[in-house]
Amino acid sequence: MKIILKSILCATFLLINSNWLNAQQPKASETLAKVGEYYKSAKTYNLEVEYNMYRGYTGNNKTESYKSTVYKNGGVTQMKVFNSEILQFPEAQITINNQDKTIVYRQGAVNTLQESPIDMSTFLKLYDEVSAKIEGNTIVHELVLKQQINVSIPYNRIKIYIDRDNYTLKKQELFLSIKVPFIDDNGESTDDEGRMEIVFKPNPEAIKRTPKLQDYVKRDSNKKLQLAKAYTNYTLIK
Repeated sequence: MKIILKSILCATFLLINSNWLNAQQPKASETLAKVGEYYKSAKTYNLEVEYNMYRGYTGNNKTESYKSTVYKNGGVTQMKVFNSEILQFPEAQITINNQDKTIVYRQGAVNTLQESPIDMSTFLKLYDEVSAKIEGNTIVHELVLKQQINVSIPYNRIKIYIDRDNYTLKKQELFLSIKVPFIDDNGESTDDEGRMEIVFKPNPEAIKRTPKLQDYVKRDSNKKLQLAKAYTNYTLIK
């Protein structure tokens, strides 16, 4: 009888302890809301964002890598990636394609963060949280794609690494839903699993001057919008 009672008490203790531990783990919705609030309310930040493509869900077989920057100072936000730039000013948004030599002008304030890697607003609409853990000063949330999502999403699982002290992003791991072709050392293509890692760091290159809308477009005496002198060989799209 004592053995049975002891077993029940042990099981009860383990259950209570497990529930207590689960209660201590942060929820993704709460953490990501704090991340979004940090970047929204921050007056200034200057980030270097590195994208690394790896062959396999684990390991260090890096196949591609490139960098971008995300910058904010007051009411101006700028994101640079590949040959493109997106700049948000209080009165308008400018999208520059340096390869096609086009500048798209959109009147009014547009949420530039929704087009940047620091935007967290769509994750919980598409993914369900499966685990949360704390590693030192880092919160790690793992999410999987919701089964009822009908749109094509390239990643079926993601991990988000967040600084526990200030709720800034450290890293994202995005696991590809399907196998993709990788080129091996012999030049042959093989379909395999893959993942994208996005790493966030302070940008070592200081911004010397905050961009101004007049650097890109301005209005003439007739209030007609035209390109600034530095972009006269670009096409303006309104």
